[in-house]
Amino acid sequence: MIWTITDFPAYAMASRWMTKGYLACPNCNKETCSCYLKHGRKLCYLGSRMFLSLDHVFRKRYKQFNGEKQDKGPPKQLTGDDILEQLNRIPEVSFGKGPNNKKRTRENFELNWTKKSIFFELPYWQTFLLRHNLDIMHIEKNICDNVLGTLLDIEGKTKDTFKSRLDLEAMKIRKELHLKRNGEKFEMPRARYTLSKNDKKQLCEWLKSVKFPDGYASNISRCVNVNNCKISGLKSHDSHVLLQCFLLIAIRGFLDSDICNAIAELGLFFKELCCRTVKMDVLEAMERDIAIILCKLEMIFPPSFFDIMVHLALHLPREAIIAGPAQYRWMYPIERFLHTLKLYVRNKARPEGSIAEAYLDNECLTFCSKFLGGIETRFNREERNNEGDCNNNWTTISDLKQVVRPLGAQSLEILSREDMEMARLYVLQNSGVVESYEEFHTKEREQNRRTQNCGVLVKGECEDYYGKLTDIIELRYPLGRQIFLFKCDWFDVRIAIHKDTYFKSVNVASRAYKNEPFVLANQAKQCFYVKDNKFQGTWEVVQDITNRSSFDVPEKEGEVVVEDEMLNTAAYQENEPSIMDRIVEVDLDMDLLSLNRDDLEGETLNAEVIEKCSGEAAINDDFWVDEDDDRDDVQYNSDEEPELLSEDDTDLDDI
Repeated sequence: MIWTITDFPAYAMASRWMTKGYLACPNCNKETCSCYLKHGRKLCYLGSRMFLSLDHVFRKRYKQFNGEKQDKGPPKQLTGDDILEQLNRIPEVSFGKGPNNKKRTRENFELNWTKKSIFFELPYWQTFLLRHNLDIMHIEKNICDNVLGTLLDIEGKTKDTFKSRLDLEAMKIRKELHLKRNGEKFEMPRARYTLSKNDKKQLCEWLKSVKFPDGYASNISRCVNVNNCKISGLKSHDSHVLLQCFLLIAIRGFLDSDICNAIAELGLFFKELCCRTVKMDVLEAMERDIAIILCKLEMIFPPSFFDIMVHLALHLPREAIIAGPAQYRWMYPIERFLHTLKLYVRNKARPEGSIAEAYLDNECLTFCSKFLGGIETRFNREERNNEGDCNNNWTTISDLKQVVRPLGAQSLEILSREDMEMARLYVLQNSGVVESYEEFHTKEREQNRRTQNCGVLVKGECEDYYGKLTDIIELRYPLGRQIFLFKCDWFDVRIAIHKDTYFKSVNVASRAYKNEPFVLANQAKQCFYVKDNKFQGTWEVVQDITNRSSFDVPEKEGEVVVEDEMLNTAAYQENEPSIMDRIVEVDLDMDLLSLNRDDLEGETLNAEVIEKCSGEAAINDDFWVDEDDDRDDVQYNSDEEPELLSEDDTDLDDI
């Protein structure tokens, strides 16, 4: 047993640390920094400044945060012995209600522990540095929902409500955003992160029109309602792609640069955290950067934005330092397999039998199709194998000059004389090819498709080259040899390119290298282009693609090449650079900007509703928040699979 991989409620079942209430964070333990919002009647976690250095400038700027100075250092990293010391104080627990159907009285020294986990009976369990993983999938999903719901002001999803403004007034911070009385009405000023109705419509139209690469989240466009300016029904993978890529590009040109940069830094943090290659020095820098990023967000969004899932992002780099890349420790493969098992169910009265029978049938058919020769299956039918050649345009080698006629002699320098002389058989022109597990399509083929796979990127020593694929030429040689050539429309990266802090835009109307359009397929990487909302017109933002189904492993015949640098690195690291440099900086001018938008009319509210909410908050001023109050604001499970175990189900020790 190495560790557990669960969503956050199941984390409580496995670890026996209750993941709700004032001490909801299992890593911060008793030093969790939490605050109860009496008008919103929920808990928020505004403790990001604790993780900054003691002399950091943000520690002194209490007016831009929660109105309090922060002198505490980061929480202590607890060892197994420290946890056992806390658990040994807890008395024997019998679950269920006590006498007279009342809850058991909990002592302060029990903290959020419910009992001692059965896993501590394993002799090695207390020596582990990481026992239970925080699931990045659900953390990303909830953070993306918070950002999207607040920016688009989606009812039920936004964190900027009149209750949030009353909480700001109670905390005596951000006076520009307080409710203003106007006779029998209250006016709620628009915050800087609020989009106008026209901006929201443009953003939704942009998301609706984006063509995603194959394997990305092609269902996002179906979740966008342009008329109502809403996004609903996002899957976990959709949120993953939106937060790390498309949301950052979509808000360019609509919001102030400091807001865009803060959200971009958050998305790029998750993008780098989810890389297959993780470097120790980069992770240590990310551990420092995420505290700065969340502090920037605290200066922008209301306190209700910062639920427990936002806070947990602070601890993700430390877990990656201990346990390695996220792809081995998140819920995506588990949820996908559970979804597959659900599809096996035919008799809902006997789901286990249905799953077992269908799984056994699938294993038997897989064995027959792969390991028994002479049996015709859908994988080895002759007509299927020859199916791809029927729609391709074949020409003999004598026509090769006609294919490349407009290109000149320089275009053929990438092919040696020997290759040209050996290409005696055929030249095949087609519209699609799979190279290094990346599927490339021509620009013409994608005109009526929802996806785009025509983007081509070639890495250069000083400058990268970008283009779109227009034709694919396959040279076939004797003995099964073949070479693929990509003919592309290349963009002029010498003059028609914009580079800012986090993005790179190219003018797709510009053209360059018209006499040298060819590149070898194995030299090309895949990228995609999306419309740039900042520069408009023919400018598009370039995004790289990382194919998760392939690994670049150096090999030789008969032996595996092991470089000296690989011997001195951790086993989970590949020898390749990080995807980005650490560029998160402290913006000292954020406190000088206005917090509200004067160009938009505020929302008008009925005074009776405001007074009623204020009266209820006054009655409950000394109210100790119920442990279940903040559960509705956090989605723990993906839409593919409902929650497997509820609080009333069997105790983990009895399973």
